[in-house]
Amino acid sequence: REAFILYEQQWTTLFSRKDLTFHSIPWPQYPPPAAVLDINMRNIREFLRVPALAGTSSCLLKTTVRQALLRFHPDKTALLLARVEESQRQAVVEGCTAVARCLNEIKETL
Repeated sequence: REAFILYEQQWTTLFSRKDLTFHSIPWPQYPPPAAVLDINMRNIREFLRVPALAGTSSCLLKTTVRQALLRFHPDKTALLLARVEESQRQAVVEGCTAVARCLNEIKETL
């Protein structure tokens, strides 16, 4: 639960920075991935279930997945990528793509 709260807090301040790296992106999984290959659907699903378990609404998981999709969808990441260091940009693109792919698969099962 604390990791999810931190994840949400990091998103609120993310766009105030200009020197982002792969490791400074708040990825929706715990533990945070060290590399793109560490991003996986099982970890993302468990991470996003935390607020749903704490809440009373059965729609909360769907809402949480939808919000994450808006953050990581390839069409929505231009503002994020503009703040990523050039040397890290490809890894962040690949990470966002991997997360979006996992989120779409999770969404299909809800």
